[in-house]
Amino acid sequence: LACGGEPEKSESALSFFAALYHLRVPALIIAHQTKSEARGMPFGSVMWHNSARMTWEIQSHHAGGEGGLQIALHNRKSNVSSLKDPEGFRMTWSLGSLTIDKLDIAEVPELAASLPLVNRIAHALYNGPMAVKDLAAATGASATSVSSTLGYHARAGRRFRQELGTMKWELLKR
Repeated sequence: LACGGEPEKSESALSFFAALYHLRVPALIIAHQTKSEARGMPFGSVMWHNSARMTWEIQSHHAGGEGGLQIALHNRKSNVSSLKDPEGFRMTWSLGSLTIDKLDIAEVPELAASLPLVNRIAHALYNGPMAVKDLAAATGASATSVSSTLGYHARAGRRFRQELGTMKWELLKR
């Protein structure tokens, strides 16, 4: 094993990162994801996630047709800055070439479900104001979660505000 032991044991992860630290070079470490409910966590000991400075989860969806793949990158941990927003890419293969384009993750239902609720709400409000119950249906979240998320961001003066004289919410104009 590349980690020098059983990946399920914390000693394996800790000794791996100790050795990596002494190399004093940046490193990209790729790991399998757990099959448990702990999304975004690498397989094995929790120390693989805890010891890394930054972790990303990669999700993919086969777009159908010839050579299409849609990818979502989710920053799950960062010790060096705030978490980065999710990024989406569409990869298309054709004879002798690969094209990579930006992708709005919210437009792909199979990937959108993994977006933070605040992002799903913003996407739903892009075309105009909506009531909480309609936002809950559009995002797949409970009305309580939607209401709480809207209130939190509105109180902080970020992203959303309640439309005057209605029970509808809208995006803040930038």
